[in-house]
This record gives sequence, C-alpha cells and structure tokens, in this order.
Amino acid sequence: MVEQPAINWLKELGYSYINGYELSPDNNERDSYRDVLLKKRFLEAVRRLNPWLNQSQAEEIYKKVSEIEHPDFVMKSKIFYDMLTNGVKITVKENHEERTRIAKLVDFENPANNEFLAANQFTVEYQYQKGLTRRPDLVIFINGMPIVAFEFKSFSADEIAKDAYYDHKTKMNDIPQFYVYPQILVATDGLETKYGAKTSGWEKYFIWEGIDDDEDLEVIEVGEKQYAYIHKPTGRRMTSLEVLLKGLFKKECLLDFLQDFILYESLGESLENKIAMFHQFYTVRKAVERTKKAVLEGKTPEERRIGVVWHTQGTGKSLTMMFYAKKVLKVKELENPLLLFITDRNNLDEQLYSVFSSIPIVKQANSIKDLQKTIQTAAGGIVFATIQKFGKKKTEEYPFLTDRKNIIVIADEAHRSQYKELAQNLRHAIPNASFMGFTATPIELADRSTTLVFGDHISIYSMSKAKRHGVVVPINYEARLAHLHLTNEFIDEEFEEIS
Repeated sequence: MVEQPAINWLKELGYSYINGYELSPDNNERDSYRDVLLKKRFLEAVRRLNPWLNQSQAEEIYKKVSEIEHPDFVMKSKIFYDMLTNGVKITVKENHEERTRIAKLVDFENPANNEFLAANQFTVEYQYQKGLTRRPDLVIFINGMPIVAFEFKSFSADEIAKDAYYDHKTKMNDIPQFYVYPQILVATDGLETKYGAKTSGWEKYFIWEGIDDDEDLEVIEVGEKQYAYIHKPTGRRMTSLEVLLKGLFKKECLLDFLQDFILYESLGESLENKIAMFHQFYTVRKAVERTKKAVLEGKTPEERRIGVVWHTQGTGKSLTMMFYAKKVLKVKELENPLLLFITDRNNLDEQLYSVFSSIPIVKQANSIKDLQKTIQTAAGGIVFATIQKFGKKKTEEYPFLTDRKNIIVIADEAHRSQYKELAQNLRHAIPNASFMGFTATPIELADRSTTLVFGDHISIYSMSKAKRHGVVVPINYEARLAHLHLTNEFIDEEFEEIS
C-alpha cells in the first residue's frame, strides 16, 4: 500500500492525522457530507488568527469561503486562492463607525499557528446526485480547508501514477465542490510521483527533486520514467513519494509554495491554473536570499551582484522571473523595492510584460524620458524596458538618476554582449542598484563578461535534467540523402529544352 507510508511521513513532519470516516456530520466536523470545509476547525482557526473577530463575524467569513458564487469552476478556485493568500474582507463596526478589515485564513509567517491535518478516505457526496459519494485517498487540511489532494495507485497491481491522475479528473467531475479548494494535486503509484494544478494535463504534472535544495539528491533510474533517490547528506535511499513529501510538504515550505508559487493566468476567455516546478521554487528562494544580502549589505558593485540563473530553453524561465518578483516585492526589509526588468528586443519585452500583466504594480516604459522619470519617482513595483532605452550618444554621459539602494536590475538573456554597456550606464545612473541575470544559454559558452556584471550562478537547470523530468521533449534528427534517379537520356532532353 502507498497510502500508509504517506501518512507516516506526514506524521514525521508534524501533521496531525485522523481517519476520514471520523470527519462526519455525526462528529460535528461539518454540516453534511456535501460540505468540504471542516466548519468547527475552520471557525476555531479564524478566531485564533484574528482575535478581534466575534463568533458571528467568524461565521460570516465561513459563509464567504464555503459558498463562493461563480459559474466557472476555475474562477471559483481563484477566488478562494485570493482569500487564502490575501485574507477575507469583512465590514465591522468600531466606535459607532463601519470599517473594512481583513481576516487572515492562514498565518504564512508562523506555521505553528496553523493546524495541519491529514485525513484519508474523506467522504464527499456528489454535488448533483444525493446518496452517491466519492473519497479522495488523502487530503491535507490547513485550518479546516482542504488544500492538497492525493490519489494513490499500487504499482504491484499493474496500476500507474497516470491512473491516479485520471482518478482526480473523474472525482473533479463528481465532487467539484471539493476540488474548488485544493491548490496542489498529487498522483502516485509509489515509484512515480507527480504533482500538478487542477487545470493541468498529465504532461504538466511535475516531478519534485530536492529535500532542502535542488542539489541534495543523487538520482537512480529504477524503471522507465521511474526514479529512486539517495539523499546525499545522509546516504538514505528515498522513493519519489518520500522526496515530494519531505521536500515540498515541510510546513514552512508548503506555506511558502501556496503563497508565492501558484498562478491563475487568463488565456483569452478562459483561466489557467499554473504551479511552480521544483527548480523554480528552489531557485527563487535562493535568489531572494542573495537579493537581500546584495541590497542590504552590498557596499561595492561586486557585492551588489546577485548572480545568474541559467535555465535551459523551454523550462519556464519567464514564470521563474515572475515568481521571483512576486516574492521579493513582499520582503519587508527591502522597503518596497523597484524591480527593473531589461530585455534587448521589443518582442521579448512584450512577451515578458504579458506574463506579468496580472500584477497590478507593473509599468512598461514607453521612452527614454519615461524610463528615467519612472526610476526617479516610482516608490516601488516593476518596470519593463528594452536595453535601447539606456543608450546614449558617444559624446554624452548617461545622467545620474537616483542613489536608492533598493533598485534591482534583472536582465533577460543576460549573456548578450550589449549588457556590458548597459552595466556601465546603469552604474552611473543608479550607482547603488543590485544586478541579476537570467539566461537560457550556458555562460561558459557565451560572453564571459556576464559573471563580471551579474555574478556567479544562482541556479543551473540543464537540458539533460529537463529531458529526464519531461519538461522538454527531445528532438531526434535523422540525416538522409535523397535518392535521385535521373538517366542520361532524361538529362539530355531537359538540357536541350532549356538551351
């Protein structure tokens, strides 16, 4: 069985455990089997995290979270995700005046203030058919809200992880009121383990490969697309399921992932739910720590080099940049930093800007003067500009703009030689800025001055890793010669005709 080891590992991580059959209306956990929030636990958590709430106000928040009204399933999930990460607005009366306050559902800064509960075989009644039920194999509840759902298959029974993925899809149709809430879905047969978002196809379910970072495991192939791992610091052999649980599901990591590494993106009239891959998660966490060190402690240009992220083409570089921006803007010590994203072509600028367009504090500089004014006046946020807007005539010197320390310059395709001049101009315009680069090209094969401008590697995600993880698809090329069958008689006739 795969289920019991998963429960045991979650217990090791400090999760409480309860048999799902006990989470019943008879035990006062919820009003009916059609309800999926654990009402009693939810109300206790909300009042604990927001001591200013009375019972009636806590009930109002429960109603808002449990009765999300929207015809679109994915939009309902996004509405919940916004409440989960940003809190729930509620009108309260204080000193005879009404005001809006925000009640938080989760304490992201202090994991110990939250209840983490694992429950197996959680019974949920069909949304549209009374008396029929489904049971997700394992659910992680945080403060009474189902945040992660697992489906298990037994490899010994000739079932595979992809079958577990299809179980999610089937149950999503039967009990959609449950699947509104989980932000991470896991499918495993014990040997192959993948996680994804609710709109993800199987090709967008990902492997997790890391415990404390993305370099602490040695990979052993045990079958086709199936791997075991050796944890380098301890020498322990681990399955893919144990790696996922002990890497992503440490309480602090899970809260971090939920807060900053999930995205709902508009695609025309539809909405797509995206989720970070493990290399994006670890890269961003390392990059944020390096950014804090560069901005807060850097006294020379060398000390203000954050580093370079080299992630091979097609592995989500733009999303990594967005996850980084989303997270670094929240760092209180940086005091509302200004992130300056630089590209060397207009089409790259437009492409990157479109990825970030869901963030309200994003601006695209339209001209050199507009860029310079923005750098001088913007309190913080994100600005996009092409490298050409930092150009100057040979007889001119690029103007000084500000001596702020919390400006972070992020260059896309940072290996390109144009960034040498950029660095010179920016060192004069914003002398206390910190520099970071992203590239899909191995730096050792590109311009070696890249590290002089941006620093050494923060993270490397190579093509070989991306292929093994199924993130990119290998292209096989077979050279062939075309066989021509031309007789001398035919050639003579054609020659006569054209001459």
